[in-house]
Amino acid sequence: MKSRDWMLLLGAYAAWTWFKGETSVSLPAGAGIPHQGELVKVDRVPTPMDPLGFPALLNGALQIVERLITLDPSPAEFPKPPAPDPEYDLAARVFAMQAAFECGDGRSCYHWNLFNVTTVAGMYYLNPESDTVHKYAVYTYPLQAAVAALELIKRKWPDAYKAAFSGAVTAYVRALKPPGQPQFFEADAGVYTAGMLARGKKFGWDSGVAGAAALRVVT
Repeated sequence: MKSRDWMLLLGAYAAWTWFKGETSVSLPAGAGIPHQGELVKVDRVPTPMDPLGFPALLNGALQIVERLITLDPSPAEFPKPPAPDPEYDLAARVFAMQAAFECGDGRSCYHWNLFNVTTVAGMYYLNPESDTVHKYAVYTYPLQAAVAALELIKRKWPDAYKAAFSGAVTAYVRALKPPGQPQFFEADAGVYTAGMLARGKKFGWDSGVAGAAALRVVT
């Protein structure tokens, strides 16, 4: 990666860290820890995030997932992600596109759940009053949420996880929605793919991403 690109990533991370002190989230012990405690609904606490920091956040999360690092579930301060590693740059940008699409460019994020991960047992959860079906997982800081989402994808949709490392967005989305099997999202796959690619173009994350050139022609 060129030095200019690294400076942009570091600048994006600096912008993200500004948000870490803007929202105070108070939760019962065990929030955000899978398979601990009863499934308890909590109030929705908005935690808006700057999407420009997503690639650096997810690059650090990927390092934690791949190197099997254990996070402190209840740190005194938000832990910082490891410095970006070029090995994870492309995959981090693919995951950043998905996160930005899922949480409305950081504006519709609650309890740091930037991927809208749902839960069925053993975690605190939240959902809108009009939604009695989904139970969105609750996290105590952004890095915890990012790591949990990537661990989930790697475990349940390994083909998608691998596709992210090659920058193949279409293949990534397809692997997240296998016919007749558990699916990460409910939306139409074409809409989901277009939404991710649009974020890649908007935020400048689409370098080397398969499908980005076609999006430019269409739009």
